[in-house]
Amino acid sequence: GRYHLNLERPYHRAILRLLYKACDRFKVDPKDAFEEIVLNPGKYVHAERKRRGVWAVPRHGQLDITFSVERGMQSALQGKDDYDFAEIIQDHYTLSRLRP
Repeated sequence: GRYHLNLERPYHRAILRLLYKACDRFKVDPKDAFEEIVLNPGKYVHAERKRRGVWAVPRHGQLDITFSVERGMQSALQGKDDYDFAEIIQDHYTLSRLRP
């Protein structure tokens, strides 16, 4: 999806951290999941994981991004029988289900 984040707002930074966590979950490099990145002002540098696993995201600027973990979903489903729809649906459900 497309995101317009004001990084001065804690809620928007939390959304960005959730996107990075989604990358971890689907085993997708953030460089592949984040596209069309525009940070005003400045140049965007991907966040790094700091102590206790928290992503250190920028605190200033307007960030416009497109986010997709489609590559991760494709690689997770690769090798499945194309005609075993039940297995594909079950695996897709398992991958996309939110877990605490």
